[in-house]
Amino acid sequence: MLTGALLYQLTIWGFFKFYWVITKWIITSTLITFGTFWLGPWTNTMTATSNTERLQALNNPMFMFDHKAIVIGGSIQIVSLIFIFMISFLKPRGRLDIKPKDKTKELIYVINCHHSKR
Repeated sequence: MLTGALLYQLTIWGFFKFYWVITKWIITSTLITFGTFWLGPWTNTMTATSNTERLQALNNPMFMFDHKAIVIGGSIQIVSLIFIFMISFLKPRGRLDIKPKDKTKELIYVINCHHSKR
């Protein structure tokens, strides 16, 4: 995540310049969080259960829940990664309309403040 943030910050793509960059970063962050806090523990639980119960694990409702959750969650991860690849390649929706600050208004404000202090 850190390298992605640095790439966005240090390249022409920026972080808040394009819709697709923001979308990609949000989805990637969500996938990493979901994988870390849900898919990983489910996999660890299934592994531990299958090591101790062997084939009897297939009769364990918690094991079967974890199995379904991993299949569904893993499928969502794969589809999301394909989507991330597609938006990285196609770069849809273009650039955000962020208007630069009007420097003349800032200059006038600074001049007025400077004159009012005299």
